[in-house]
Amino acid sequence: MHFTRDKTIRKSLIKQLRNTYNRTHDTVIISEFSLSNTGTRADIAVINGVLHGYELKGDLDTLARLSGQIDGYNAVFDKVTIVVGKKHLLHTIQAVPDWWGIVLAKDVTGKGEPLLIELRQPSENIHQDLEAVVSLLWKNEIVEILKQEALYKTLTNSVKDELVKVLIANLSIIDVKDYVRQYLINRNQSSLINWSTTLQI
Repeated sequence: MHFTRDKTIRKSLIKQLRNTYNRTHDTVIISEFSLSNTGTRADIAVINGVLHGYELKGDLDTLARLSGQIDGYNAVFDKVTIVVGKKHLLHTIQAVPDWWGIVLAKDVTGKGEPLLIELRQPSENIHQDLEAVVSLLWKNEIVEILKQEALYKTLTNSVKDELVKVLIANLSIIDVKDYVRQYLINRNQSSLINWSTTLQI
């Protein structure tokens, strides 16, 4: 029996994601993406028109932290997919929300490049915490947005949490999320897919 590992799953998934978005501008793929103040990191985040988080669980991983990770992902992402080895598949199906996508990672060759088989597509997250989403931004980025929206004049001594609340209170959900995605893309320009170079993972 061939066991899947986080490292090999990550390699195969990033390769697949790059192939998927090979004609899409302003898409970033980020490994080990911190989910603001949730205490959780996403194994991989894809940011373009949506925030899509990917959690990876190889056969040799443990599911001990999964419940806490679920809460973190649910707070931040528009969509979530878990990529899991066969050993943990049944438990994963029972544990994750029914709107999460599920991908089976199966090492059929033993050469370390697992085949990724989509079992369930992700649906839209209706449980997002908008404060957690905005908290993905740095304080100076939030200040820039507030200045653009002429909302910063009386907030010069405010802490980040206060600025987050002001932003949410004065802009539509759509506008807030658009700002967050664009700033994250701008911040991670080095992760932008460069289709003029040879893919190397």
